[in-house]
Amino acid sequence: MKICRTTKSHRLFDYKGYVIYKSQTNKSIDYVTWKKVISTILEVTSEKLLEKVGGVYLEGIGYFCHWMTPVKRTVRTFTNGKKVLNSNFFSNTYWYNTAFFGDVEKYNPLKGWSLDKTSSEKIQKGLYKELRAGKKYKFYYTLVKNLNN
Repeated sequence: MKICRTTKSHRLFDYKGYVIYKSQTNKSIDYVTWKKVISTILEVTSEKLLEKVGGVYLEGIGYFCHWMTPVKRTVRTFTNGKKVLNSNFFSNTYWYNTAFFGDVEKYNPLKGWSLDKTSSEKIQKGLYKELRAGKKYKFYYTLVKNLNN
């Protein structure tokens, strides 16, 4: 299956992300400072994201959360030529994904940005560990969006 994108993806702290943010906000900040600020924000957010059941909302940035697939999933993969069944039995075969929503505010320069394939290994391992310990994450997108509109 071929992946079809409407636009080239960019990471938030890459130079292209900096240029887009700066053009939409008219803030005077240099790229080195921008990269340090965004990296620090994302580092702290990733720690809090694993702790907080309902996700993390940052005013002016957006809503970070873990959401669960609406249906149970069992995935068959091939490892060393053998068919292997991959299931999250500790979460009743539901799969959790880390997501970012910049559209929870009326005006947000990060509207339309996502965490598509940029979730760090630290977050994935932490999520796995928390789910194994029995934590159940909640998805409050509608609530957060309604509070900001």
